[in-house]
Amino acid sequence: MFWFNSVYIPTSFNITDYCHLHVKIFSYFNRMFDCEIGTIDNTISKFLTNFMTSLVKMGRFTIAAKHHMTIAEICEKDLVDIEQAIRHYEQAADYYKGEESSSSAMKCQLAVAQLASQLGQCDKAANLFEEAGKASMENNLLKYGAKGHLFKAAICHFCVDLINGQKALKTYEECYPMFADSRECALMKKLSEALEQENVEAFTTAVQEYDNITRLEPWITSLLLKLKKTISEEEDIT
Repeated sequence: MFWFNSVYIPTSFNITDYCHLHVKIFSYFNRMFDCEIGTIDNTISKFLTNFMTSLVKMGRFTIAAKHHMTIAEICEKDLVDIEQAIRHYEQAADYYKGEESSSSAMKCQLAVAQLASQLGQCDKAANLFEEAGKASMENNLLKYGAKGHLFKAAICHFCVDLINGQKALKTYEECYPMFADSRECALMKKLSEALEQENVEAFTTAVQEYDNITRLEPWITSLLLKLKKTISEEEDIT
């Protein structure tokens, strides 16, 4: 059991009973998510997952999605359970899509893509980033971020294999002018050539030049290190 607002709640509590308590219990448990994330352990995470099921039965899909995101963040940052985090982000994305909350659904999908790439699931990550990039290109409010999504998709495609990466990069150049004219595309073309020629120095220089202007996210740097290791065992590219 755990302590919340001066009340002991047993983790074995049958959450399905919640459905019979309607709004009163709903409000009480909803406030549970205001507690410190760091105080929620794996057992409570499972308990809250059952709570999500009850929310869905009540048709509270948007709220369920929000809390699935909360649990995903707990799993990712506090429990360091990446696979479980991915499952919760994916569930949240499904609920948001059902409620036509495209922006929130995309946010969850991007989180899944990043985590999947960290688990070596680069094909899955590439497809998700690509989907986000294409969707963003068709939305005036999101169009600016499209090149970043396609950039990440291209990196993941190259992590699958060189030919797969080159094919994807060519498609992005031809179909999305905004990406074709970007620094991100220019970098990927340089990296593609360096990988094909097994030119470690050219690869390193291209990454450094880009990173000097636009700082790469750590997980992207990690993927680029993996790419570089296909032509060299040297580890320092920045």
